Amino acid sequence: MSAPSDGERTHPAPGDPSGETADAPTASGPAEAASVPAPATPPTGGRHLRTALWLAGLLAVPTTLWLSGALDYLRDTARVRADVSTLGPLAPVAWVLLHATLEGLGVPATFIVIAAMVLFSKPVALAVCVVGSAGGMAFGFYLARVIARDWVSARLPARFRAWETHVSEHAFLVSLLMRSVLFLAPGPAYVMGLSRARFVPCLVGAALGCIPGLWLMVYWGPEAAALLAHVPAWGWVAALLVVASAFAWRRRSTY
Repeated sequence: MSAPSDGERTHPAPGDPSGETADAPTASGPAEAASVPAPATPPTGGRHLRTALWLAGLLAVPTTLWLSGALDYLRDTARVRADVSTLGPLAPVAWVLLHATLEGLGVPATFIVIAAMVLFSKPVALAVCVVGSAGGMAFGFYLARVIARDWVSARLPARFRAWETHVSEHAFLVSLLMRSVLFLAPGPAYVMGLSRARFVPCLVGAALGCIPGLWLMVYWGPEAAALLAHVPAWGWVAALLVVASAFAWRRRSTY
Protein backbone atom coordinates (compact mmCIF):
# COMPACT_ATOMS: atom_id res chain seq x y z
CA MET A 1 0.00 0.00 0.00
CA SER A 2 1.39 3.40 -0.91
CA ALA A 3 1.86 6.14 1.68
CA PRO A 4 -0.98 8.65 1.84
CA SER A 5 -0.41 11.91 0.07
CA ASP A 6 -0.36 15.28 1.76
CA GLY A 7 -3.99 15.83 0.84
CA GLU A 8 -5.05 12.42 2.24
CA ARG A 9 -3.10 12.68 5.51
CA THR A 10 -5.40 12.98 8.51
CA HIS A 11 -4.81 13.98 12.12
CA PRO A 12 -3.92 11.08 14.44
CA ALA A 13 -6.64 9.73 16.58
CA PRO A 14 -6.67 10.86 20.19
CA GLY A 15 -4.65 8.55 22.35
CA ASP A 16 -2.61 7.18 19.44
CA PRO A 17 0.99 7.49 20.70
CA SER A 18 2.45 6.75 17.30
CA GLY A 19 1.03 9.86 15.72
CA GLU A 20 1.12 12.45 18.47
CA THR A 21 4.27 14.08 17.13
CA ALA A 22 3.98 13.18 13.48
CA ASP A 23 3.09 16.59 12.14
CA ALA A 24 3.10 18.67 15.33
CA PRO A 25 5.12 21.88 15.13
CA THR A 26 8.24 21.97 17.22
CA ALA A 27 8.46 24.48 20.07
CA SER A 28 11.46 26.54 19.08
CA GLY A 29 12.51 30.08 18.33
CA PRO A 30 10.55 32.75 20.15
CA ALA A 31 8.64 30.24 22.24
CA GLU A 32 11.85 28.84 23.72
CA ALA A 33 13.31 32.33 24.18
CA ALA A 34 10.18 33.43 25.99
CA SER A 35 10.46 30.53 28.38
CA VAL A 36 14.02 31.48 29.42
CA PRO A 37 13.91 33.85 32.40
CA ALA A 38 15.57 37.21 31.88
CA PRO A 39 18.72 37.79 33.91
CA ALA A 40 18.17 39.78 37.01
CA THR A 41 19.37 43.35 36.82
CA PRO A 42 22.01 44.19 39.39
CA PRO A 43 20.95 46.51 42.17
CA THR A 44 21.67 50.14 41.47
CA GLY A 45 21.65 51.34 45.06
CA GLY A 46 25.44 51.06 45.33
CA ARG A 47 25.98 53.07 42.15
CA HIS A 48 23.62 55.79 43.32
CA LEU A 49 25.41 55.97 46.65
CA ARG A 50 28.85 56.22 45.03
CA THR A 51 27.65 58.95 42.67
CA ALA A 52 26.05 60.88 45.52
CA LEU A 53 29.25 60.63 47.56
CA TRP A 54 31.33 61.77 44.60
CA LEU A 55 29.16 64.83 43.98
CA ALA A 56 29.05 65.62 47.68
CA GLY A 57 32.84 65.40 47.85
CA LEU A 58 33.27 67.76 44.90
CA LEU A 59 31.11 70.32 46.67
CA ALA A 60 32.48 69.69 50.15
CA VAL A 61 36.19 70.03 49.39
CA PRO A 62 36.16 73.62 48.04
CA THR A 63 33.64 74.63 50.69
CA THR A 64 35.77 73.16 53.48
CA LEU A 65 38.91 74.82 52.19
CA TRP A 66 37.14 78.15 52.04
CA LEU A 67 35.49 77.91 55.47
CA SER A 68 38.61 76.58 57.19
CA GLY A 69 40.79 79.38 55.88
CA ALA A 70 43.08 77.06 53.90
CA LEU A 71 42.68 79.21 50.80
CA ASP A 72 43.71 82.27 52.80
CA TYR A 73 46.77 80.33 53.95
CA LEU A 74 47.77 79.61 50.36
CA ARG A 75 47.37 83.30 49.53
CA ASP A 76 49.77 84.23 52.33
CA THR A 77 52.87 83.69 50.22
CA ALA A 78 55.33 84.70 52.94
CA ARG A 79 53.96 82.11 55.34
CA VAL A 80 53.76 79.42 52.66
CA ARG A 81 57.33 80.14 51.57
CA ALA A 82 58.58 79.78 55.14
CA ASP A 83 56.78 76.46 55.57
CA VAL A 84 57.82 75.09 52.18
CA SER A 85 61.47 76.02 52.72
CA THR A 86 61.60 73.60 55.65
CA LEU A 87 60.98 70.72 53.22
CA GLY A 88 64.23 71.33 51.36
CA PRO A 89 64.57 69.31 48.13
CA LEU A 90 61.18 67.68 48.72
CA ALA A 91 59.37 71.01 48.35
CA PRO A 92 58.65 70.59 44.59
CA VAL A 93 57.39 67.05 45.17
CA ALA A 94 55.09 68.21 47.95
CA TRP A 95 53.78 71.03 45.77
CA VAL A 96 53.06 68.63 42.90
CA LEU A 97 51.05 66.39 45.24
CA LEU A 98 49.14 69.39 46.60
CA HIS A 99 48.40 70.69 43.11
CA ALA A 100 47.27 67.29 41.81
CA THR A 101 45.05 66.59 44.81
CA LEU A 102 43.27 69.94 44.85
CA GLU A 103 42.78 70.13 41.09
CA GLY A 104 41.56 66.53 40.92
CA LEU A 105 38.98 67.30 43.62
CA GLY A 106 37.62 70.23 41.66
CA VAL A 107 39.46 73.14 43.25
CA PRO A 108 40.56 75.75 40.65
CA ALA A 109 44.33 75.61 40.53
CA THR A 110 45.01 79.18 39.44
CA PHE A 111 46.01 80.35 42.91
CA ILE A 112 48.25 77.27 43.27
CA VAL A 113 50.13 78.30 40.14
CA ILE A 114 50.45 81.86 41.41
CA ALA A 115 51.86 80.59 44.70
CA ALA A 116 54.32 78.35 42.83
CA MET A 117 55.50 81.39 40.87
CA VAL A 118 56.40 83.04 44.18
CA LEU A 119 57.93 79.98 45.84
CA PHE A 120 60.13 78.64 43.04
CA SER A 121 62.22 79.89 40.19
CA LYS A 122 60.46 80.17 36.85
CA PRO A 123 61.79 76.90 35.34
CA VAL A 124 61.01 74.95 38.51
CA ALA A 125 57.60 76.60 38.85
CA LEU A 126 56.71 75.70 35.26
CA ALA A 127 57.81 72.07 35.70
CA VAL A 128 55.99 71.75 39.02
CA CYS A 129 52.78 73.21 37.60
CA VAL A 130 52.82 71.03 34.46
CA VAL A 131 53.38 67.83 36.43
CA GLY A 132 50.85 68.88 39.06
CA SER A 133 48.24 69.70 36.44
CA ALA A 134 48.81 66.34 34.74
CA GLY A 135 48.46 64.63 38.11
CA GLY A 136 45.24 66.51 38.78
CA MET A 137 43.89 65.36 35.43
CA ALA A 138 44.79 61.75 36.26
CA PHE A 139 43.17 61.98 39.70
CA GLY A 140 39.98 63.55 38.36
CA PHE A 141 39.86 61.07 35.47
CA TYR A 142 39.95 58.05 37.76
CA LEU A 143 37.47 59.57 40.19
CA ALA A 144 34.96 59.99 37.39
CA ARG A 145 35.78 56.63 35.76
CA VAL A 146 35.54 54.53 38.94
CA ILE A 147 32.71 56.29 40.74
CA ALA A 148 30.30 57.64 38.13
CA ARG A 149 31.09 56.05 34.74
CA ASP A 150 28.57 53.17 34.95
CA TRP A 151 25.80 55.39 36.30
CA VAL A 152 26.24 58.00 33.58
CA SER A 153 26.57 55.42 30.79
CA ALA A 154 23.29 53.76 31.76
CA ARG A 155 21.46 57.10 31.57
CA LEU A 156 23.21 58.74 28.64
CA PRO A 157 20.63 59.97 26.08
CA ALA A 158 20.88 58.49 22.62
CA ARG A 159 21.76 61.82 21.02
CA PHE A 160 24.88 62.05 23.19
CA ARG A 161 26.18 58.55 22.44
CA ALA A 162 27.57 59.60 19.07
CA TRP A 163 29.35 62.47 20.81
CA GLU A 164 30.78 60.06 23.39
CA THR A 165 32.01 57.79 20.60
CA HIS A 166 33.71 60.73 18.91
CA VAL A 167 35.38 61.77 22.17
CA SER A 168 36.54 58.21 22.86
CA GLU A 169 37.98 57.71 19.37
CA HIS A 170 39.85 61.05 19.40
CA ALA A 171 40.82 61.11 23.07
CA PHE A 172 44.22 62.75 22.61
CA LEU A 173 42.98 65.58 20.39
CA VAL A 174 39.86 66.26 22.47
CA SER A 175 41.85 66.29 25.71
CA LEU A 176 44.48 68.55 24.17
CA LEU A 177 41.90 71.05 22.92
CA MET A 178 39.84 71.09 26.11
CA ARG A 179 42.89 71.65 28.29
CA SER A 180 44.18 74.36 25.94
CA VAL A 181 40.85 76.23 25.98
CA LEU A 182 39.64 75.57 29.54
CA PHE A 183 43.19 75.64 30.97
CA LEU A 184 43.19 74.60 34.65
CA ALA A 185 39.47 73.94 35.03
CA PRO A 186 38.82 70.41 36.39
CA GLY A 187 35.94 69.76 33.98
CA PRO A 188 37.96 68.13 31.14
CA ALA A 189 39.25 65.41 33.47
CA TYR A 190 35.71 64.47 34.50
CA VAL A 191 34.41 64.55 30.92
CA MET A 192 37.15 62.23 29.70
CA GLY A 193 36.73 59.94 32.71
CA LEU A 194 33.00 59.58 32.09
CA SER A 195 33.61 58.63 28.45
CA ARG A 196 35.13 55.40 27.13
CA ALA A 197 38.39 57.14 26.26
CA ARG A 198 41.67 55.46 27.14
CA PHE A 199 43.68 56.98 29.96
CA VAL A 200 47.12 57.47 28.37
CA PRO A 201 45.98 59.57 25.36
CA CYS A 202 43.91 61.72 27.73
CA LEU A 203 46.85 62.24 30.07
CA VAL A 204 49.32 63.11 27.31
CA GLY A 205 46.85 65.47 25.64
CA ALA A 206 46.09 67.25 28.91
CA ALA A 207 49.77 67.58 29.83
CA LEU A 208 50.68 69.07 26.46
CA GLY A 209 47.58 71.24 26.35
CA CYS A 210 48.35 73.03 29.62
CA ILE A 211 51.96 73.89 28.75
CA PRO A 212 51.31 77.02 26.62
CA GLY A 213 48.97 78.58 29.18
CA LEU A 214 51.23 77.76 32.11
CA TRP A 215 54.28 79.05 30.26
CA LEU A 216 52.54 82.36 29.57
CA MET A 217 51.30 82.57 33.15
CA VAL A 218 54.66 81.77 34.77
CA TYR A 219 56.96 83.72 32.46
CA TRP A 220 54.73 86.51 31.21
CA GLY A 221 51.94 86.70 33.79
CA PRO A 222 52.28 90.34 34.90
CA GLU A 223 53.25 91.54 31.42
CA ALA A 224 50.35 89.63 29.81
CA ALA A 225 47.88 91.03 32.33
CA ALA A 226 49.07 94.56 31.64
CA LEU A 227 48.86 93.97 27.89
CA LEU A 228 45.35 92.52 28.04
CA ALA A 229 44.19 95.44 30.14
CA HIS A 230 44.90 97.76 27.20
CA VAL A 231 42.98 95.70 24.63
CA PRO A 232 39.87 97.70 23.60
CA ALA A 233 36.40 96.19 23.75
CA TRP A 234 36.10 95.98 19.98
CA GLY A 235 39.22 93.79 19.92
CA TRP A 236 37.56 91.17 22.12
CA VAL A 237 34.39 91.34 20.02
CA ALA A 238 36.40 90.83 16.84
CA ALA A 239 38.21 87.85 18.37
CA LEU A 240 34.91 86.26 19.41
CA LEU A 241 33.48 86.79 15.92
CA VAL A 242 36.51 85.11 14.36
CA VAL A 243 36.17 82.10 16.67
CA ALA A 244 32.40 81.85 16.05
CA SER A 245 32.93 82.07 12.28
CA ALA A 246 35.53 79.31 12.41
CA PHE A 247 33.16 77.03 14.34
CA ALA A 248 30.28 77.80 11.93
CA TRP A 249 32.46 77.08 8.90
CA ARG A 250 33.67 73.84 10.47
CA ARG A 251 30.13 72.73 11.23
CA ARG A 252 28.93 73.58 7.73
CA SER A 253 31.81 71.73 6.06
CA THR A 254 31.15 68.68 8.27
CA TYR A 255 27.47 68.43 7.36
